[in-house]
Amino acid sequence: MEANETTVNYFRLMKLTMTEGTKAIQKAVVSRLPGRQTLHVILRQKEDKIRSLSKGQRSVISNRQLAVLYPANTNCDLSSIDMTLWCVLARNLVTLPRGVSINWGDDDHPPLPGQEEWYHDIIRIRLTRNALFHSRQPQLDKDTFNDLWNYISGPLRRLNEDVDLDSYRNSEYDRSAAREFEIQVKEQVFQEMNDVLKAGLADRSKLYIVIIVIAILITLLIAGTVVVVYFQLHKETSCGYGLRGEIVDPIGILSVMPREGWKAEKPNPNMKNRPLPVEFVEFTHTSDVTRCSDCCAQIYNIQYLHMKTRGWDDIGFHYLIDSSGVVYEGRAIDKAPAAVWG
Repeated sequence: MEANETTVNYFRLMKLTMTEGTKAIQKAVVSRLPGRQTLHVILRQKEDKIRSLSKGQRSVISNRQLAVLYPANTNCDLSSIDMTLWCVLARNLVTLPRGVSINWGDDDHPPLPGQEEWYHDIIRIRLTRNALFHSRQPQLDKDTFNDLWNYISGPLRRLNEDVDLDSYRNSEYDRSAAREFEIQVKEQVFQEMNDVLKAGLADRSKLYIVIIVIAILITLLIAGTVVVVYFQLHKETSCGYGLRGEIVDPIGILSVMPREGWKAEKPNPNMKNRPLPVEFVEFTHTSDVTRCSDCCAQIYNIQYLHMKTRGWDDIGFHYLIDSSGVVYEGRAIDKAPAAVWG
């Protein structure tokens, strides 16, 4: 039976991501090893460190992956190293520029537009792979396919200028190859999810301390937000688009950025409503970003992640607050939060 267009789209993007994405990450790692030494030499020099990554509750390398890096009586075969393992090697063998700190596994905060260093591009490739994993069916409609294709094309070209994207965009559907790629994606993402789970279990003895600290931080956040809002009364907020919204609040006037101000995508028209009156809303705060244009870009990226990667109907939060106290309008107040319906 001939595959339909959405199935072929999924196959072509997966083939590109798993084949050229892995090659691009490999090239980025190998070309940046200390002293321009080969990976085989570095693996011998760092063997104790690498083997330690497979031990304890916080292990990030499985015994199977360790066997790939250190096969008996021979050097490792670079072609047998998968994307997940290359990402582990990037984190542990390549030195980042001074002052740069990367949370490699933070899917909720993808690189911002304009952040195009090699480590940002590795994260983009990995996020594309994860988006394919989280797809409900091995299918992609035309718009989603084009969005993800454009998202990964830039990183691939920057990390490997010899990549031939057109050959993948026009490749013939291969059912057995598609199945093999699906298995690879599932194995890799499940491995990363398992690493995250083990890291969480390793911290269970500190659970009560963490809860207390979080409670204190939330209290300070609320108090700080009230203070910032008070001193930011009538502050102009534009995000570079010349828009401004204000709502009346018991403590004064809040600077509120409407959805149009941060260029929000339209939500799914079939979003579920919730009973009125509203008893609670969901909100989040951004990291320490001082320029409003950066906040808008970050919030747009969060919506893109929630809708395109996680398949939600809209951005997951009703409101978002940046470091200067500006409130950004999220999903409609009469719609159920993402924690309930998605």
